[in-house]
Amino acid sequence: MPNLRKTERGYIALITAVIVSSVIAVIGMSLTLTSIDHGQIAMTNNDSLEANQIIRSCLDDVLVRHYLEKPISDTIVLPIGTCSVSFTTDAGTTVYTVVYDSDGYSKVLEATVLDDGTGRIYIKEK
Repeated sequence: MPNLRKTERGYIALITAVIVSSVIAVIGMSLTLTSIDHGQIAMTNNDSLEANQIIRSCLDDVLVRHYLEKPISDTIVLPIGTCSVSFTTDAGTTVYTVVYDSDGYSKVLEATVLDDGTGRIYIKEK
């Protein structure tokens, strides 16, 4: 009968080890998936900030050219990226639409410039 007790203790120890290993594996997988999610969020945030900087730079270039009365091309090439520009002029108001698209991340800004001598500009994100 003493041998049967030792066998039961061995099974209990083995089952305990399997349960503890399973719990550790689940915790490890959870931490790994959480780290991946945080990394993806950080990359998306970085892409958004970069797109904001590029499109604002393109819009700045458009507005400087507008006020200096220089021609504005359909494409603005900056060292950090390229934007496309379209504009309409109607009764002293010019509306510029600047688009930046890179790796599936797109950003659009619309600037309305009132040419009434006040220099007012209204910028809207689309």
